Amino acid sequence: MLVDLEVPDKKNPGKTITLKRYAVDSNVEPTAVLFGKWSPFTGPNGHGRIVDFAKKNGFKKVAIVSPERTKLDAKDKYDANIFNPKQRLDIVKRYAKEYVSGIEVTEIFSVPSTNPMGMFKIISQKIDRPVIFVGPDREKSFSKFYVPFDKDNKTITDTTDKDFGKGEMLVIKDRGSENTSGTDVRAAIVDNNLDDFIRMTGYKKSMFVYLRKLLSSNKIDITEGYKEFLQNIL
Repeated sequence: MLVDLEVPDKKNPGKTITLKRYAVDSNVEPTAVLFGKWSPFTGPNGHGRIVDFAKKNGFKKVAIVSPERTKLDAKDKYDANIFNPKQRLDIVKRYAKEYVSGIEVTEIFSVPSTNPMGMFKIISQKIDRPVIFVGPDREKSFSKFYVPFDKDNKTITDTTDKDFGKGEMLVIKDRGSENTSGTDVRAAIVDNNLDDFIRMTGYKKSMFVYLRKLLSSNKIDITEGYKEFLQNIL
């Protein structure tokens, strides 16, 4: 939740101004926040396993968030930027609609790519109790800004408390036995490798066709024979 904090006004001695700061509210149902560039969201066998991790840990709600990036030019036809920001969100929305069950996807949005607390400030304005999911490689750096998640974490409103203003995080300990690479998935889409795409992602053929159409509209140099490919499977 956001709380009002009265602080001295540096421009007007003797007066105060009101700032909003985040405080954990233990009475609020937590929302798992999955954060990444999702280019593309790699489906049930890929990024979707993080959604499964949220379900296994008792979360009833999940939000999927991506950073807005200023550099959008693709270096090659396998680069992450072959999908634009809007398309990335649209892919996630389609994934959520067709493949997610047992947990509510409440929000799908992007935030300006700044520092961890800058992005969290925006996230906390949209979600009452966001819990940021992080990989083991980011646990140490993120612990400066977040406390480990526990459903019964105390509500901190004391401004002198060392953890006041911090959000909560949960380290992803298990992402499954397979490593679904976004780079490999993009290569399968570009190179027209349907079997590899389905094996890596767990998506249906219809998602493959949809993603190929997006790249075609982006004028990405996908494998020749695309029109014939569509005619054979549609």
